[in-house]
Amino acid sequence: MENTNLQKWQPWTGEDAQSDREALNRKGRSIASLADGENVLRILPGLPGKRPFRVVREHYIKGIGDEGGFSFACPRSEKSQPCPVCAQGRKLSRTGNETDAEAAKAYWPRTRAYCNAVNRDENAGVQVYALPKTVFDALIDLRQNPRSGGDFTDPDKGFDIVIRREGKGMQTRYPSIIPDQPRHFVAPVSPAAGKL
Repeated sequence: MENTNLQKWQPWTGEDAQSDREALNRKGRSIASLADGENVLRILPGLPGKRPFRVVREHYIKGIGDEGGFSFACPRSEKSQPCPVCAQGRKLSRTGNETDAEAAKAYWPRTRAYCNAVNRDENAGVQVYALPKTVFDALIDLRQNPRSGGDFTDPDKGFDIVIRREGKGMQTRYPSIIPDQPRHFVAPVSPAAGKL
């Protein structure tokens, strides 16, 4: 007997299940990161009523051995909720021991700015990038200076940003963050210019 009161539904085919298994076993990151050397990004504008960047204070927990670590938004910074990682950092910083005070630094949240961007050197389409505070500060400076930057996220008048990354881990540096604007002539070229 067929129940005609049921809503239409989408069957889960064998091909769907196989595709889901492949996606489950695929290794990769959902958040893109800047590669060593030059990265040419086109940072996309925000949706109506939204900014192009989402600033997050997050903790990074190191993995054991070769295992990768993970990060998560700090509940204290994001939602004014208790944060056990911050509590441990405060506990270590208050012991009066220099070694503990130094170890406490690893517990403090770090600032990241997330944005949607297209990396011009990859064929991956739009990706979410997590940019460190130093890069975000430099991008704000570019945005605030109309002579060297301006609104690089503007879909019509915007431009790519070239971010140079060097080093690994705590030694990572971003020595240059510059606009990749098209070159402009001093004056329009006239047909007579070719006769000179």
